[in-house]
Formats: sequence, C-alpha cells, structure tokens
Amino acid sequence: MKPDLSDRVRILAVDDDQNVLDLYEEFLSSPISTYQFDLTLCHQSETAVEAVRMAIEDEEPFAAAFLDIRMDSGPDGVWAAEQIRTLDPNIEIVMVTAHNDVGPEEIVSRVPPAGKLLYIRKPFTPEEIKQFAVALGAKWQQEIQLLKIQAQLEGHVEERATDLIKTNEQMTREIEERRRAEEELRESDEKYRTILENIEEGYFEVDLAGNFTYVNDSLCRISGYNWEELINMNNRDYTTPETAKEMYQVFSKTYQTGEPAKIVNYDIFRKDGSTRTLELSASLLANSTGEPVGFRGVVRDVTKRKRAEEALRESEERYRSLFKNNHTVMLLIDPETADIVDANPAACSFYGWGHEELTSKKITDINTLTDEQVYQEIEQAKSEQNQHFLFRHRLARDEIVDVEVFSGPIVLNGKQLLYSIVHDITERKQVIEALRASEEKYRTVLEANPDPVVVYDIDGKVVYYNPAFTRVFGWSLGERLGKKMDVFVPEESLPETQTMINRVLAGESFSGIETRRYTKEGKLIPVSISGAVLRDMDGNPVGSVINLRDISEQKNLEGQLQQAQKMEAVGTLAGGIAHDFNNLLQAIQGYTELLLMRKKEGESDWRELQEVIRASKRGAELTQQLLTFSRKVESKRRPLDLNQEVGELRELLERTIPKMIDVEFKLADNLKMVNADSAHLKQVLVNLAVNAKDAMAEGGKLLIETQSVTLDQEFCRRYAEVKPGDYVLFSISDTGHGMGKETLEHIFDPFYTTKEVGKGTGLGLAIVYGIIKNHEGYITCYSRPEVGTTFRIYLPTIEPEAVPVDVLIVPEPEGLATGGNETILLVDDEEFIRELGVDVLGRAGYTVLTANNGENALELYRQERARIDLVILDLIMPGMGGSKCLEELLTIDPHTRVLIASGYSPDGPTKGALDRGAKGFVSKPYDTNQLLQLIREILDRN
Repeated sequence: MKPDLSDRVRILAVDDDQNVLDLYEEFLSSPISTYQFDLTLCHQSETAVEAVRMAIEDEEPFAAAFLDIRMDSGPDGVWAAEQIRTLDPNIEIVMVTAHNDVGPEEIVSRVPPAGKLLYIRKPFTPEEIKQFAVALGAKWQQEIQLLKIQAQLEGHVEERATDLIKTNEQMTREIEERRRAEEELRESDEKYRTILENIEEGYFEVDLAGNFTYVNDSLCRISGYNWEELINMNNRDYTTPETAKEMYQVFSKTYQTGEPAKIVNYDIFRKDGSTRTLELSASLLANSTGEPVGFRGVVRDVTKRKRAEEALRESEERYRSLFKNNHTVMLLIDPETADIVDANPAACSFYGWGHEELTSKKITDINTLTDEQVYQEIEQAKSEQNQHFLFRHRLARDEIVDVEVFSGPIVLNGKQLLYSIVHDITERKQVIEALRASEEKYRTVLEANPDPVVVYDIDGKVVYYNPAFTRVFGWSLGERLGKKMDVFVPEESLPETQTMINRVLAGESFSGIETRRYTKEGKLIPVSISGAVLRDMDGNPVGSVINLRDISEQKNLEGQLQQAQKMEAVGTLAGGIAHDFNNLLQAIQGYTELLLMRKKEGESDWRELQEVIRASKRGAELTQQLLTFSRKVESKRRPLDLNQEVGELRELLERTIPKMIDVEFKLADNLKMVNADSAHLKQVLVNLAVNAKDAMAEGGKLLIETQSVTLDQEFCRRYAEVKPGDYVLFSISDTGHGMGKETLEHIFDPFYTTKEVGKGTGLGLAIVYGIIKNHEGYITCYSRPEVGTTFRIYLPTIEPEAVPVDVLIVPEPEGLATGGNETILLVDDEEFIRELGVDVLGRAGYTVLTANNGENALELYRQERARIDLVILDLIMPGMGGSKCLEELLTIDPHTRVLIASGYSPDGPTKGALDRGAKGFVSKPYDTNQLLQLIREILDRN
C-alpha cells in the first residue's frame, strides 16, 4: 500500500552545477513548518524526465520541479519542462536561470499552463527556495485533494444518475447519499480551507467585481487588515491606481481566456501605511456549472527579495561607478578562460590600449609568466588562498613594469569573475631596491666597523649590535635582543648614562664621552661613547644608535706616551745636569792636574791632589751613568750574537748568584744578529740579574731566554714607540716578591729605588732603559706581587753583512803627550774652561785664541784663519750653538780642523757634528794628557 501523500512532499531539483544541487540539499534537507521534503537531485534533463516517469509509475509523483534552463550538455531545462508537463500535468514547475536568453512568455507558451509555472533568477536565497517549496507543496497537496474529491463526486453523481434511471424507488436513498456527499464535500472544503489558512502565502477569492469573498490569515498578516475588514474591501482598495489598472487588465484576460495569470512585483498599502511588494498568481473561479463567478489567487510577500535585488542593483551601480571613475587600475578577469572581461579607463590609460583592444586580450597576454604559471596564480586568487601578487606586466609600448596585484573572486550577474586591482610599483621597487642596497651597505659598514655599535628602540631595548660588540663585550646578540643593557653600566656611571639617553631622545647627538663599561666577564674597560637619535621615515624618534669605542689600547698608548715623554724630559734634564757637571769636573780635574805637574810624589799635598782627581773620576762615572740613561753615551756598536753575549756572562752569573736561586737559560737556536754595544748589553744583563737576585732573598728561580720574533702592526699599535719588523727578544724572569702598579709606573725613573738607604742609587734600571732606547729597542716589565717579575727587551735585528758606524774617540794615553807651536782657537761658554785650556795648551807650546760663543768664534776665525791650525769647539753654548758654528766654519773653509769637546758622548748630540766633518771628539772631563795626545794626532794626521 502506498503511503499517504500528505505525509511528505517530493521535490525534484535539476542543475548541471553540483554546487547548486548542494545548495538545494542544504536548504531543503531539514523539515520546514509541517512539511518533510523528499528531495531528488539530477544533473541532466533526460535523467530528470526519467525520474518523473518512474515517480508516476510508482504512484509517488513529484509536487514541484526546480529546473535550470541552461545545461552544458544535453537538452535544456525548457525541453525537460515540456516533457515533464506531458508526463504529469499536476506538477508545479519552477524555471531557474541566471540569464535572459529565454523569456518567460516563450516558456509559458511551451510549458502551459501558466498557473503551474513559476520563474526564479540566480543567485537565489535560502528563504526563496524554502518559500517556493512550501507554497508549491501546499498548493499541490490541495489540488491533489480536490481532484480526489472531484473524482469521488463524479462517481457519486454517476451512481445517482444510474440509480434514477434504473428506478425511482432509489430516490430517497440517492437523496440521502447526496446529503452525505454534500457533507463530505463540506468536510473536504473545510480541510481545504484549513490548508489554505496554514500556508505562508496569502490566498484570496474575489467576485467578478473584485470584492473579496474569502481571504486566509496569511493575507491578513501581509496586508495588516483583519478578516472582517478585508471581506468588505475590493482588491483595488489597497493598491496604487497603476497596480489596480494592471490587475483589472490581467483578470479581464483571465476571464476571457481562462488561462492563469501572474503579476510580479506590485505594491500594496498596508493598514499602517507601510508598503509591501507582492507577487500574484491568479486563475478563474467557476461554480458547479462551470460558469465564471470570480477569481482566486495566491500572493507571496517578496518585499525582502525586492529590497535585496534593489540593494544588489544599487551595489552593482555603485561598483560600476567606482570601477569606471576610480584612478586605480582595475580589471575583471574570467578565471576559466583568463579573458579580460572588463577594464576601467585607468587600466586603459596605464596599459596603453583602448577599452575594446584591452578587453579582447587575455591576462596571459600581458603577464610575463608562462600560461601555466598564470593559471596557477588564478586558482590561488579564485580559492582566496592568496590575494596578493607581484607580477611583471607588458604595456602597449613594449615596456615591462613591476606591478602589485590584489585579486579575489566576485560574482557579477550570476557569473563568477576575478577582480584585479593593479598598482605600478616600478618606482617603489626602485626605491625599495635602493633602500635595500643602502641598508645592506650600512649593515656591511656596521658589520665591518671595528667599534662596537648598538641600536636601541625607544624603550632602550636592544634591537641590534654588530660583531665588534660581541668581540669586545662578550654578549651575543641573541642573549640581549629585546633587553636593556643596564647590566654593563657601572653604578657610578648611571647618572652620566641617563644624561646621554636624555640627550639622544631630545634629538641631540654627542660624541667622545669617555666612561667605563663592564664586559660579560665583569671586566671594566674604558670606552669613548658617541650617540645619535634614530628616526623613522616621518622623522619621529624610534630609538638610538650608540657607538662604543674600546679605548683600552689608546689609554695604554697614552700612558706609554706620557711615560716616554716623562722619561725624555727626565733624560734631557739628566743630560743637561751631566753636561754642566762634566764642565765643573773638567775644571776641578784640569787644575788639579796642573798642580800635580808642579809637585813630585811624596811632596806636601801630592796625595790629597791625587784624591781630588780620583773623586773627579768617580764624579765622571756618575755623570756617565746619567748620560747613559739620557741616551747621550758613547756607543761602540757592531754585529753581535746575543746568545754569545749571554754565554760569556753565564759563568759569572752562576758563580755570583746564590745557590738557593735556580738559574735557567733557554737560548733559541739560529738567533739573528743585532747591532749593539757588547759592554752596554752586558751591563743591562748584569743590572737585571742583580735586581732579580735582590728580589729573591729567600730563593727562587731566575729564567733567561732569547728568541727571534716578528712584531706585526697589531703589536706595534699597542706600543707607540715600536716599529714592525724582526726582533730578538731577550727576557729575564724571576719568582721574587714582585711589584705593584704604583712601583711599575716609576721603575725606570732615575734615583727611584725601593731598596734600603745605602743599598742602591736608583740608577740601575734607568741605565738599562737608556741603553735599550739608545739601541732603538723596546723594554717592558710585567710584575705581580708575590708572583714575580719579567723584563722583555726587543732589539731590532740586522743582516750579517751590516757594518756599524765607527766613531773617533779619545785614545788611551801612552806616555806623556808632546806639544807643538801651532795656533788653537778654543771656543767654550764657560770662562774657567777657557782659562784652563789657555793654561794647559800654553804650557804645551801652543798659541791659544779664545771665544765665548759661536758668533765671536766665527768673527775671530775670519780674522785669523791663516794662522789657526785647530779649533776646539764646545757644542752646548748660548746663542749660536756649536753645531751651527761648525757648519759656518766648514763653509768658510771646508778643510778646517775641528775637535769637538763635549760633556755628551759621540752617539748623542755630537754624532751629527762628527758626521758633518769634525775631525775628532773628546769627552769632558778629559785627562789633559789625553787631550794633548788627540790634538797632536789630529794636527799630524791632517
């Protein structure tokens, strides 16, 4: 037995687009009101027709069919509607389309009757589909029920007619049966009315004049009037005159033709004055004799749909206006074919083609990507996986430009397209490339910058610092990124640091502020800080850039320079004192020697005069030490093997240093040669060894080492007075009590000593310093209290064939010197020296002329040049010095014989004089016998 058709409503949906079929299923899959829909979905017209045929055979017909007009394959929806109408005259057909190529009139003419044919446009809303399904389902159920009742009535009438013909006796029974039939009809009509009262669509019946004879509750709700009010109204009373006229014409045509009619989108006035837009389907109403007695109709409230359509239309109009009038380049593209469907004037101007020519192209024609790549990007935009693209597009003038494209799906007139908003970014890309290159350049500069550089944000947190920062301070960028750097600011520097921060944030730059900062290991190092504000492209402060130069090396060099300047000043002072002291000793020793010449050994005062001479010589030794410190000593340099010099003292050191001190020698093989004075180097070794011995009173270890080293620029950068090159390193280390920082700062100062009174003069290390400097060497000292001390001496090496400069010095006296009868010009600013010279030289038979300065000497020499055989010249004099005087003398006569007499050594200020042509040198204080011997040698040799 077939199920009661009132239990469910069968709906057929036909569309070649699976997405649309899915929408039908989504909209109608769940019960709506009192209806349960049984939905059948078909992709083709033939399949739909076959489904209707099977439904009729199974006596389970469809109530309504939603047919898409256009089909990609097979017959279209109109053909299907014709076939379905032929198979099932009672089915309600709804034609669905997004196009205007088939008009409603053509469809009505091919698929009558119009009362069972509706029309809906894509895209549709869920509410539209649901309303159509409910209304058509209700209508179909009502008509099926009416057909059943009609069939029953016709059967009863036939039976009654047969009974009347057969026998009059059956009249009473027939009347009774008719009464019962009328009752059943009344009940059926009541059921029909109940259905009408419960549908959402408005239902009405009017007489031929248009007066309402019946309305359902839905029409009352739609119009805002109650039942009694509507029954007393004409259907023209709540419409506009235009609509009333149209309704009259439609009803008249229906009256004349009997064909159903439809009025789409007409407005009514509700009782409260508001308007509603309705859609009307009307048909002729006849009595039992078939005579027209009025009209009946179903109205649907389509106000929301109309408003949505109007909003959509307005939106499309706004879009069209925006599209055409926008200065931004805009394209519409068919994602299936890549056709450029539309282009706004800005696009035509940008690409250089007219609208017709541009819209005849595909997007693949202007995109430099391959067609396959373009379609891949289209799919990305279509699915909204990516809506931002960077392409290169061709222009009409064969120019290729960089563009930025924003693209996404858009539905226009039921067609899915892609919108593309195009921006020319050629200039921006050039700016970006320039900015990137600039950033790369400055990053490279920062990365290569030897000074630490930190970039902070506006809150003082680390944004960046360069590798030099990590190298100097120890923190990697990952450790401090996004954090403040308070950790490396000493507490005493916090106020100063805050001042620098305030200056930078106020837009003020600063540089060269010296302070100190901690490294990661906790070491404090001196730094020079410079800073500037970091601004964004709008000029707003966003942070700061700080440069921190490690000036440890600079401070070290400054200390070395100050020490060198101090030592130079002290040396100059010491040399000056020694020079003047030597002049005094010269007078003491010279006059004493004159007195001794008048006495014989054993005579009165002879022994005392000898003591005066010995004291003078001890004074000369002291001044010699001062001159050694001040690097104004006589030096006899020659190529030396430092290992050999150390070896010659090895036995002496091992014999004189106490046994409780272990002496170790580590002498390198193949040591290079140095140009040095053997005696002076041995003096350095002995002085340092003695100091080391004194520092290890309770025993220890003394280590003496030599090795060849090459000092590079990095080493020389830390030590201002050292030049790059090959050196011999001589070091002597002890494990004694060591020295503190304060002591280290003064160890090379003359007369500075930490020994007890009477145990040292304080000149030992000063002499060492002077000797090494005089050899163009460099000496350093490293010491820690209770650990020990190491002296390192660097002496420049020479090639083995290098020959040292010979310096003429006073010969050792060999017996009594002979005098002569020549004339000698003695030039000295000290009167007692001149007087002593006149006495000594005069006793030796020489004629002596004197001058107290260079100017007088030159004047005298010009006058007496013919008889002057020798000039004894002091170098250090007021006014014109001895060097300038020598120059002038040799200018007057290049063969002039000049003997330099000075308190300095020939390696000091006198060396230049010797190089310029002086014939000899005598050091004050000199022995008179030595002086006479040297004078005689020069006179005889020249």
